[in-house]
Amino acid sequence: QYANQSIRVLSFEDTLILLCIQLAKDAHHQQKFLKKACDLAVLIHQINFSWEDAIAYADSMNGKRLVLLSLYLIHQLLGISLPAWIQSKIYSDLILQAYGQSVCKRLFTEDGFERGPQGILLRGLFLLERPLDPINGNKNLLQHILTLTAARMRRKNKTV
Repeated sequence: QYANQSIRVLSFEDTLILLCIQLAKDAHHQQKFLKKACDLAVLIHQINFSWEDAIAYADSMNGKRLVLLSLYLIHQLLGISLPAWIQSKIYSDLILQAYGQSVCKRLFTEDGFERGPQGILLRGLFLLERPLDPINGNKNLLQHILTLTAARMRRKNKTV
């Protein structure tokens, strides 16, 4: 309530998922990444919420891997402690770990995220949320491919 008006706000679980998705999306943009990583760390450190509900909700939206990547990154970079069962999910996904390690390794370098074929392949593999469900499980991959294609076309048109 504010000034006798009801104000709708996101739950802490929804806020966690939103911050995680933004962080994962911007993982290769160094300047944006650091602020969002700190925002997420503050939320986790200061707010009591249901980890189970947050991960289940992310999973229902095919976004669990994005959330787990963000949690891996803040765990590695900022030392934020995570429940053991979440760490187990993170460390059982070798592609998530490889992508997360690549982001951490390149975060403080001038060239930033690996942009060659290896970087694109690693990001593509990471975005395969559910490889056995090609229609519903890989919307993130399709969106990423379309974004890359559109960006290349724009660059090509500028040079012509």
